[in-house]
Amino acid sequence: MASQRAVCCVILLDRTLASNRTFSIKGQDFLVIGRSNRPVVPDTLSTAEAAVFELLASGLTTADIAKRRKTSSGTVSNQLRRIYQKTSVSGRTELLSQVAWHED
Repeated sequence: MASQRAVCCVILLDRTLASNRTFSIKGQDFLVIGRSNRPVVPDTLSTAEAAVFELLASGLTTADIAKRRKTSSGTVSNQLRRIYQKTSVSGRTELLSQVAWHED
């Protein structure tokens, strides 16, 4: 009897791998089923909070978000605090672990 390995399906943010290809990490096989670079923004966020949310989801630091938004780090920190409250998370790591991505 041939051995079988479980394959996990993932949606990647990295555009270097094509859909329907597999790759392995530490012996675990993954199947690329789609890719996206646009987060799903919760509809409870204000326009400014949504912009900060998207930049945060793209991996930027608070300081980098402030530079992009042409505002202070304090303002971004306040917006992040409101985002955490509205999404019922304790901070950046928890928020990023729960971000859903659009399927492009």
